[in-house]
Amino acid sequence: MDGSRKDNPLKIPEISAEEFRACVDQDDFLRRYGNPVVIRSSGQRDVVCMAREYYERLMQERNLFIDDENIKYWIYEFSMPWEKKLEFDRVCAKCELTPNEFFEAAVTDAIRRAESDADGLRNDCKELEEHPELGLQIQLVRFYPVFKGETEAQALKRKLAEESIEGADEKHD
Repeated sequence: MDGSRKDNPLKIPEISAEEFRACVDQDDFLRRYGNPVVIRSSGQRDVVCMAREYYERLMQERNLFIDDENIKYWIYEFSMPWEKKLEFDRVCAKCELTPNEFFEAAVTDAIRRAESDADGLRNDCKELEEHPELGLQIQLVRFYPVFKGETEAQALKRKLAEESIEGADEKHD
């Protein structure tokens, strides 16, 4: 395994295309050579090899942090059991808040808490995971951006198409 070249600022391990072809079938390939590893080729573009799980995690993280000036806003869709929806409605009415106002207050409060007491918030969330009867059992279904010049319906259609493609890819694996 070679060292890294000057045009590899991330210091990702590198191997030659010949070495890659000779060793790629070994069970411990990524552990021995790196995950990811750059495959150098003479005269052609270098290629990056990584575990599928690592690639999928990178793509998911990338989608979480899209910073695009063409985005108008984001839509988040949640689900909850019927009993919890009734409890949610009761609490909103008791506080004289609309669901939008409640979510705004809840998210804003959680962001403030995360910035001032991240460990405390994380511990509270772990406790809710261990005892779901204590929480609202709200699940994130999907989230996606609405781009400038796009309607919410078009944005949803785009997201559902992406999910359909991802689902088809998972079936083929």
